Order: sequence, then structure tokens, then C-alpha cells
Amino acid sequence: MKAGDIVRYSRVLEEGEEELRFVLMAPPEKGRVDIQLICDWTFKPIETVAESEVKLADEALAKG
Repeated sequence: MKAGDIVRYSRVLEEGEEELRFVLMAPPEKGRVDIQLICDWTFKPIETVAESEVKLADEALAKG
């Protein structure tokens, strides 16, 4: 994964999370990544999660 990639949660814990997409803000560092929710809100939430908690949103692109 690299900065700018579109990612999603690798495990869905709550209903609706499967639809969420995020932009990877920077390359993974020390097993953690900063992700920003893709939405039309004025202030887009940024979250720091374990690298294992996200995966590329389009696996076909990852292999490409």
C-alpha cells in the first residue's frame, strides 16, 4: 500500500462499514496507517489504525 491508495476495512464489525472507503494518507509506518474517510463533509475524519485493519478497496487493482 502507498499514499493515495483507496482502502477499506479488512473486517466489518458494524453494519454499513463495508461501504466505507478511505484514502491512505501516507505509507504504512511501524504497522500503522492514517486513513481519511471519503465523504462530502466539510471536515473529513482521519483515523490511525493498524495496517492489518485495512486492505486495498479494489483487490483487482492491487494485483494489476
